[in-house]
Amino acid sequence: MIYNSRYVFPNCYKYKKEISQIKNINRLFAFPNIPTFDNEALVILDSGAFALSQSKKKMTSKYMFELSEYYHKYSKEYNNILCISPDVFKNPFASINNIKKWRHYNLYKNITPVLQNSQSLLIDKDELIYQVDFYTSLGYKTLCYSIFSANGILHKQQNIEEVFLYAKEKGIEYIHCLGAGWSLEDIKVWLEIKGWDTMDSIAYYTTKNINEFGSLNPIKNIYSILNMLDLYN
Repeated sequence: MIYNSRYVFPNCYKYKKEISQIKNINRLFAFPNIPTFDNEALVILDSGAFALSQSKKKMTSKYMFELSEYYHKYSKEYNNILCISPDVFKNPFASINNIKKWRHYNLYKNITPVLQNSQSLLIDKDELIYQVDFYTSLGYKTLCYSIFSANGILHKQQNIEEVFLYAKEKGIEYIHCLGAGWSLEDIKVWLEIKGWDTMDSIAYYTTKNINEFGSLNPIKNIYSILNMLDLYN
């Protein structure tokens, strides 16, 4: 897996054109949005599970079939891509059941399962390691880790690094953190945690606090993040 920086920028529709003109940055697009590709940067295609949870909708079999077709279509156009599994936000065991259903239907094979915490602000390492064991037993080599409440400091304090390093020992080659890096300071803390490879957050374009990235303009924030990563990597 190739990545040009450790930050992935989810699509910001208001600045879609301007962002598409920035070369070689990692991008994330949620189903069913059409992705754009640029040279060797990483592109993540997300299942849309977060949006479903926000609207209190479930991931139906019909949705899975359409998601699988979406993955098939765009993975043929681009090599450096992660396609996220049909996970259930904040529900690790429902996510596992969805993987089982996905495999039963023989849908798109090269997906990346998502590790979920079931409780806010609590990193349950036993629960996460159970998920790592399950997904590696099925032969998956990439994982995502879903973050919905705890910042980098809490993750560092609760030793999420142990889970990441355990996953790498079990044969996982790449770990992406979904929803990490809420500010420049939060990114710095995550850089002190070993085992993960890339992170993403919509914070770069949703922030209401100028102190988080130095600006309220998403384009300026992209460059602030990239410049900071150059300094700390």
